[in-house]
Order: sequence, then C-alpha cells, then structure tokens
Amino acid sequence: MLDYELAHCQALVLAPATELALQITEVMQDLGQFHGVRIHVCVGGISLPMEDLQRFMQVGYSVYDMDGEGFFQEGVHIIVGTPGCVYDMLQTGCTRLGCIKMVVMDEVDEMLSCGFEEKVCSICLISTFFTLQILLSINTS
Repeated sequence: MLDYELAHCQALVLAPATELALQITEVMQDLGQFHGVRIHVCVGGISLPMEDLQRFMQVGYSVYDMDGEGFFQEGVHIIVGTPGCVYDMLQTGCTRLGCIKMVVMDEVDEMLSCGFEEKVCSICLISTFFTLQILLSINTS
C-alpha cells in the first residue's frame, strides 16, 4: 500500500522498453488519479514527440531524460522506467531508498535476455535493504 501523504518513492516498476514503461505509467496514473498518486517516468535515450510530452505533463507526471529535464520536484510515490535509466537515477541519490516498499519487474525475462541482468541485479541489491516485496512478471507468449 502506498502512503499518499509521504512524498517519497515507495515503489519501483521496471520494464524492458520505453514504450512499455510509458504504457504502465498511463495505466497507473489513471488508477491512482483520485488518490493523488505522483508517478515519475524514468526513460532515456529517446526524444519524445512534443505532443506526447504535452500529454504526459497534462495528466500530472514528469518525464526524466538523461539531461535531467522535468525531474521530480514535489516528490513522487512511484518510479517507472527502464533498468538502465532507473539504475543511473538511483546511483545519483535523487530519491530516498528508505521508503521503497515494493519493486515490480514486468517482463523480467525480456530484461535479462536484453542484457540488463547486471542493472536489474544491482537495482535489487540497492533496494532490497528496504524493500518488503519484489514482484516479477514473465512474458509467456
């Protein structure tokens, strides 16, 4: 459960691709909008079309790119992103790890087969000192 009053990251969600991270974020934003859930999208290496960027900003979440533009200012409850970008963000100390309660990995088999094994393992090691639950999703199709 998220503590909506606590403006620190309480959940990490990892996805193997930018598009999937953005889809997850949209669904989470729709589900959490009435509770005031703040979600941070952590993807890098792409340039988002202006119409997508404007749409994301309108629904209330920020997009982090490798230049740090739009980085969270009021605190976030959930960080969704690709392993490499989330790993880099965690290494900078931009978020308090002591509040993370859950790590969710969607299509973890895909992440591992795409060469993210080291980053995924590092994220788990960094966050499991504080994490209560780790959830995994494997694509079986």
